[in-house]
Amino acid sequence: MSLFGALYVGTSGLQSSQEALNVVAHNVTNTDTQGYVRQQVSYNSREYNSLTKDITGVSQKQTGLGVYIAEVRQVRDRFVDESYRNQYGRQGFYDISSDAIEEIQEVMGELDGPIFYESMNSIWSAIEELAKDPDSEVCQSMLIQYAQSFVEAAHNVYKDYSDYQDKLNAKIKDSVDRINELGNKIYDLNEKIRGIEAGGIENANDYKDALNQAMDELANLANVTYSKDYYGNVLVRLENHDFVTMNRVNEMGIKADEENSGFYEVYWPDSAKMLGRDNYGKPIYDADTAPVFDFSIEISASKNTDVGALKALVLARGDHRGNYTDLQGKMKKIVDDGSGNETVTNFSYTEQDLADILSDIKTGAQQTPPRYTNFSENTDRAGTKYYTYTDEAGRNVTLQVVVSPEDNYAKVADSVMMNTMAEFDGLVHSVVTAINQALLDAAENATLAKADSNYMRDAAGNPILLFERTSCEEFDSTHNMNAEDPTDSHTWFSALNICVNKDLLQYPTHLGLVKDDGSVDYETAATFRDAFTKAKYVLNPTLSNQISIQDYYSNFMAQIANSGNVYQSLKKNQELTVNQIEGSRQGSIGVSTDEELSNMIKFQNAYNASSRFINVIDECTEHIITQLGS
Repeated sequence: MSLFGALYVGTSGLQSSQEALNVVAHNVTNTDTQGYVRQQVSYNSREYNSLTKDITGVSQKQTGLGVYIAEVRQVRDRFVDESYRNQYGRQGFYDISSDAIEEIQEVMGELDGPIFYESMNSIWSAIEELAKDPDSEVCQSMLIQYAQSFVEAAHNVYKDYSDYQDKLNAKIKDSVDRINELGNKIYDLNEKIRGIEAGGIENANDYKDALNQAMDELANLANVTYSKDYYGNVLVRLENHDFVTMNRVNEMGIKADEENSGFYEVYWPDSAKMLGRDNYGKPIYDADTAPVFDFSIEISASKNTDVGALKALVLARGDHRGNYTDLQGKMKKIVDDGSGNETVTNFSYTEQDLADILSDIKTGAQQTPPRYTNFSENTDRAGTKYYTYTDEAGRNVTLQVVVSPEDNYAKVADSVMMNTMAEFDGLVHSVVTAINQALLDAAENATLAKADSNYMRDAAGNPILLFERTSCEEFDSTHNMNAEDPTDSHTWFSALNICVNKDLLQYPTHLGLVKDDGSVDYETAATFRDAFTKAKYVLNPTLSNQISIQDYYSNFMAQIANSGNVYQSLKKNQELTVNQIEGSRQGSIGVSTDEELSNMIKFQNAYNASSRFINVIDECTEHIITQLGS
């Protein structure tokens, strides 16, 4: 090799060492930059010049042309990245679930004092005092006063639950917007990276850092899988749906369900059925035809269905305001009078209610003369149960089970908010209806004993109730109580639809508890007490142990506490797992200043060696020119 050729070899060493030092400086500068991945240089030798070609020789006579930087690459472990993103998404899921339980406990006052429990306990204390002295104006006033406090506390708790649902609903919209924003960002970065790397000269490492950071955030929000195509594009599937492709981003859509408090439905517009266009020409889709999440699949780590903050938000919020009817089955009563006229009545029922109804029918069928005849139980091919019989008026009656309590409850069981709201509303409903039923029974028994009795009835002849519905008339023109209809929320004795009888608030002594003959009604007062102590309720249809109203609250809070402990434990374990994987990941992608200092010294020595090599060639050249040339 000529001396001038050797100069080029030395120059290549200088240039390569200088570029390597620049990479080290870039790494050190970004030591604390979030999302930055350590870069590493890869040396390669240039092509060799062959001086001779001898097939009998052991090796060819060649001279080197120096070195060059083959690439400046990122140091990443693909498998660790995938593991981190999956576990980070699972952490997002349990963070939301744990936060929801904490909010529920705070609403109930268990973190700052049992506010609602005090109002319930006050009613129980008033009932106990009333049982001792039923005709006491003080005891009657105390019961009315504490009933009002109970109603206000129930309103506040349920409203706070509803407000938190609305807060989760707003977070869902924000999360969907952020997911779409990240999808478009990844798509744009794909184009930039592809454009820079198309020539095969350099790597767009800083853009790749931004892309991987976006992927990390996206993985926390939803369950993602991804791959690279031939051109280097990162293609993303989100919840098993194509999200970022080479040519487009299939954005996630949200649609407010105005029938259910404006809750957002999350769906895929590119797969949904188009219903038409609005006044502005914007497409209208049927969100139910392409939902993002399939909640029919069990939520579990083994099935990888407990991943993503957005899924946790949708699940925790639920699809409606939970209420006591979610704990009950739904049934239709169809009465055919034989002339072609049918009367259909909808009502809710518990397993105990159904057992009581069937027991009454079977008992009536055995009486002489029988009150009911032709009783039968049938199940059609779809699994729908029917109970048919003929009543004492000769009418054909059919009881059709629309949905069983277990199946109905399954729709809300997995939602933290809907389940809690349903069980809380069930508690309120049990208290209200138990007390009202005692008053109804007292009025009915008095009327049976004496047809013109006005005991426990108001001026209109209707039975006196302690609790009334705010959006429904209590009685019809024949003084029969309007039944609760599971299809009409206005007829429910629910937390937001109850108030204390205004007449009793103004005149507590109208409660009376003094019979027509002037005797004190100890029986009704005792019935109040029995209503609280009799074990005939269940917290939800999946439980078989019957509890009293007194035990209902403690069981309710115990379930919340147990759920809180489970979610808190899962949250902490998940945080630990993510931190461990992140520590392992940072071991490869993170910048170590000590390691970079070592590299800097190595590359600086290489630079100095190349410099000395050039100096030697320079001296040789000078000697040849100045000494030998003369």
